[in-house]
Amino acid sequence: DLGRARVLEMANTMMVLEGVRAGLGAGVLPRTLAGVGVEAGQLRLLHEDEQATYAYWLVTRPGQVSARRDAFIRWLKREAAPM
Repeated sequence: DLGRARVLEMANTMMVLEGVRAGLGAGVLPRTLAGVGVEAGQLRLLHEDEQATYAYWLVTRPGQVSARRDAFIRWLKREAAPM
């Protein structure tokens, strides 16, 4: 039951990685960050989204309109576009 799950929020993915390594629980990490630990047997892969094409996701609340958010998304897509 996720509504009753204890969640520890961390400031960045490196902190999540170190928390998982320290035994604090499971974490959601990009494969590029956790891969070495998985290959060395220090971490266990619980799920991998094989259809994912992005390393990062931008999550927003449904139904909220924000011109600043939309401008940021456009800028981010331009910056991340292949050269």
